[in-house]
Amino acid sequence: MVQRSKKQSLLNYLKMRAICNHNVVACIVLAFWAAGCQKTVTLNNIISIHATSTQVLADGSSMDTIYADLPVDALAAYRQVTFQSSSGLFANGLDTMSVFANRTDLDPGKITAVVTWHSSLRSGPDTLSASTNTVPQSTNYLILDLAPSMADSIMIMPSSYTLKDTFGMQLIIGGILYNNQGGMVSLGTEVQFSDQSAGGVFMPTIANVDSTSRVSVIYFPPLLPSGSTTGVYITIQAVVLNSSIGQTMPKSTTEIYISP
Repeated sequence: MVQRSKKQSLLNYLKMRAICNHNVVACIVLAFWAAGCQKTVTLNNIISIHATSTQVLADGSSMDTIYADLPVDALAAYRQVTFQSSSGLFANGLDTMSVFANRTDLDPGKITAVVTWHSSLRSGPDTLSASTNTVPQSTNYLILDLAPSMADSIMIMPSSYTLKDTFGMQLIIGGILYNNQGGMVSLGTEVQFSDQSAGGVFMPTIANVDSTSRVSVIYFPPLLPSGSTTGVYITIQAVVLNSSIGQTMPKSTTEIYISP
């Protein structure tokens, strides 16, 4: 009787263990199935990117509005969109920005993510992209044309307007350029300096505008004739070389005085 009871207990134990093992296997299978299902929930090939305008002035301040459309029935977990720009910056001051699509009033049947984009000073094409946060990721591209911001005027300012006639005397001549709207000009703009054949030396002779729409050169004026008791005025001129086609090249002049 005791032996039969032990056999029955052992049998019950084995049955319970088999059931537990079966449940563990079932849970593992269910977990893998769920993970597999999660990976197949994608928005592949159904994100689209577009802009208010496809041509923007490369003046560092012009703006455009960029849109990325998703299906209006996209799950909330998959509505995050990451924008990237090859040249300009977004409203956060970076070339990458992630936002959630939450506008349903722009395109019928779509829910839209919206960002503000600022142009750079580099003219030419700028590639923008919008990517989903799904697995696998879906990305759509847009190319904006950054038109050159041409110089309309230039103002030059020497570091000093008077120099004492000494060997090795020098000064810095800076210039700031503006487009016809008072904004900055594009990178690559060149300015040539001269002293109206006075005989001084500029380093460099032709300067490239920097990211603040400025140029600067070092100027070494000529020495006065030996024994000179009177000073001379030297006219410095700066001319923008690559201004708009057909436009008179902007120029600016100033005078410096070399005292004996």
